[in-house]
Amino acid sequence: MIEYYNMRGSGEKLFDIQNNDFGWGRLPTSEMNSNTLFLIMTAMMKNFYNYFINKVAALFKDIPSTSRMKRFIFKFICVAGKWINKPDRAQCVLS
Repeated sequence: MIEYYNMRGSGEKLFDIQNNDFGWGRLPTSEMNSNTLFLIMTAMMKNFYNYFINKVAALFKDIPSTSRMKRFIFKFICVAGKWINKPDRAQCVLS
C-alpha cells in the first residue's frame, strides 16, 4: 500500500510541469470547449518539447534532457540576446 501511495509523485510532477511551464494553472477562458482545446494543444506541445530537448541535450552538454522550460529559455533565448563588451565591438545588452 505504501509503494502504491508513493507512485503518485510522478503524476504530481507531470501536473506541476504542465501547470507552471505550459499554463495549465491559468486557463484562458471559462468555456469548456476552449479550455479542452487549450489543454490538448499544450499537452501536444509538451510532447514535442520533450522530443526537442532530447535532441538538444545530445548536442549541448549544459542542458540535461530533464531540463524544464525556464532553463531552456534562459540558455538559448535570453543569453543569446546579449553581447559581451569587447574592445573592438560596441556593447549591446538586450534585456
